Amino acid sequence: AVVSTQSGHYGRGMFEERLLVAYREKLAFDKQQKLIAEEEEEERLRKERDENRQIARQRKRERKKEQKKAAADRKKAEVAEFQKAEQKKIEQEILQKLDEDKKRKDKRRLTRTFSNNGVLNDGSSDSSGSRSSSVERALLENVPEQAKLSECMKKKNASLEKKNQDCVKPLAKLKKKKVPTATLR
Repeated sequence: AVVSTQSGHYGRGMFEERLLVAYREKLAFDKQQKLIAEEEEEERLRKERDENRQIARQRKRERKKEQKKAAADRKKAEVAEFQKAEQKKIEQEILQKLDEDKKRKDKRRLTRTFSNNGVLNDGSSDSSGSRSSSVERALLENVPEQAKLSECMKKKNASLEKKNQDCVKPLAKLKKKKVPTATLR
């Protein structure tokens, strides 16, 4: 007993058709949401890659900058070390020349002293000399010790003179200040 009326069939067909349209709209909406999500994911990944590249470039720049700075620091250190070595070499040469000059002066002074006492330049004594030649030679050989001794004496004299000057300065200041004398009534 199938009773089919046009109104019942029409109502059921319209319902199915609306259901089918709604299903298709839902599928289209889901597909659209999926595409949007994929686009957003791609955009996020692209930004992340760009940020990583920028970070890598920045690190590379910083590394190069540090390497340049380290190279410059090494170069400065080498130059300073070279200059220090040169300065030390120059100071040594100066000290050596001063030492040689001092030895020459001391030798000339001793030679003059011994020639005045009857000792000749070659270390031998003439007949009028009262000292023996071995003593004179020993004195000539000990020139560095005599030079050291005379240098110590000069330093000691210089320090004593400085002490004396330090004591004299306050007296000089007092002399410069004229202290008024008290008048008597």
